[in-house]
Amino acid sequence: MRSEGIHRRAAAEELLLALDRYLSAHQAALAAIVVDPYRETAHRIAIEVHAAEGNIACAVKHYLEYRRLLQQELKVSPSPRMTELIRELTTA
Repeated sequence: MRSEGIHRRAAAEELLLALDRYLSAHQAALAAIVVDPYRETAHRIAIEVHAAEGNIACAVKHYLEYRRLLQQELKVSPSPRMTELIRELTTA
């Protein structure tokens, strides 16, 4: 059941982002991060919102903070998809 709720929230976040409802998408992503700080989908949405608003510095900062959290707590790195997102944002 918890997994279904998480997937529904992620779908809602992505829909809000697709509809250019950046504030709502960002708020939903941050709420999901509070519930599960390791969930990459919510962090990715937050980063994509920053990027969509043209705020690449905040997108990169969020990524670096997320990467640091994963390294310190779980000894893992963000997924290749997340890394590629940041690479695209910083080389564009």
